[in-house]
Amino acid sequence: MYKYDLHTHTNAGSLCGVSSPEEMVAAYAKAGYSGIVITDHFICGNTCVPRSLEWTKRIDAYFSAYERAAKAAKEFKDFTVFFGAEYAYAAGHEILIYGAEKKFLYEHPEIENADIFALCELLKKNGCLVISAHPFREREYNDFSVPAELPCADGTEIYNSHNSDSENQRALNYVAENSLIPTSGGDIHDAADRNIGLAGIETEKKIKSSDELISVLRAGNYRVLAKGKSFSLNEVF
Repeated sequence: MYKYDLHTHTNAGSLCGVSSPEEMVAAYAKAGYSGIVITDHFICGNTCVPRSLEWTKRIDAYFSAYERAAKAAKEFKDFTVFFGAEYAYAAGHEILIYGAEKKFLYEHPEIENADIFALCELLKKNGCLVISAHPFREREYNDFSVPAELPCADGTEIYNSHNSDSENQRALNYVAENSLIPTSGGDIHDAADRNIGLAGIETEKKIKSSDELISVLRAGNYRVLAKGKSFSLNEVF
């Protein structure tokens, strides 16, 4: 089986990131994973990319974390890094974006301040997959006037290693009730985090591209990792 974590951060893209892209790759390779998705906070959120830069240069700076991780992955056998993004549309409310390309981001500077429903429509139109990140996480910084549920998302994290059991359970219930795509992510910011190994997905075939990752998630051809244990989707629901 091949293991992939769908939610990771680096200090090259996320202001809250602790470890470098190279350190994150090494940590996950050591933990037996076959790959990770770098989902740093997008440039309109908790980013370390200077907002004073011109749009395309901001995108270049944002992509550099993924590019460094992809380069570092070449030192390990059969380890693949995918590009993703975590986009904040309100305080404490975020989506994970899979399948976006640099050219697409270059051409759509309006996404920085887009309405979340318009953004979801644009992303889906361009082949991206939209997943609600830890939607039922309750923190003091949350804007509780914004609903936790996001109807325009394709799926939802049903397990996030930094969520409580009750928060993860609420997400699981929401996915089951609405027939959404269930995902699992570590939400790891530090290569020394003991939660590495608890989250992600397992597949029987190696995933080689973002398009393949999206196809696997849409088709349900994977197992969910939660608390370090592997579950088929039938077992989950």
